[in-house]
Amino acid sequence: MLLEVYRSESGETKYYAGPVIHDKECRYVILTRTYDAKGGDVWKVEVLIDYGEFRDKLELSRLIQTFIDCL
Repeated sequence: MLLEVYRSESGETKYYAGPVIHDKECRYVILTRTYDAKGGDVWKVEVLIDYGEFRDKLELSRLIQTFIDCL
């Protein structure tokens, strides 16, 4: 399930999703999409083991996005 999406002005897009389907540990993921020199997608995947870590990263991202929106 996709939870949140944030896009920065640099063209980076972060997708916050979880829990990972068929995962006994109920892990959450952050997918970051950027582009290479030819304009192709480049994906980075971070797997976060527990919900607390996921929640903290999501809250930090929200605070940063709110700050950027206020500028």
